[in-house]
Amino acid sequence: PNVNIFRDPRWGRGQETPGEDPTLSAAYAERFIAGMQGNDSRYLKASASVKHFLAYSQESGREGFAAAVSVQDMWDTYLPAFEAAIVQGKASGLMCSYNAATFGRGVFGPGRHLCG
Repeated sequence: PNVNIFRDPRWGRGQETPGEDPTLSAAYAERFIAGMQGNDSRYLKASASVKHFLAYSQESGREGFAAAVSVQDMWDTYLPAFEAAIVQGKASGLMCSYNAATFGRGVFGPGRHLCG
């Protein structure tokens, strides 16, 4: 499922997402993936890959723009749906976004880490 936060109606892929609410996106991701993959402990009905990790909601220039996202916005807005998809939904895959960076410089910026 596409769980990108949809904030700007000019973005051409908004109809693929659950919207701009991080809590709704998290619940959607978890349930969508659980429904697709099933509950068999050994086999998946279908492999569900959550996309697009992370801060991906710009249509033009998306193959190289630097997504400047604050630490608070990352944790409060962009990560909840992916956490729910991976931890609770047990997604079998994760598709990366095209953006060049998060937090503006480098992959996570100097001295910035998602964990810790």
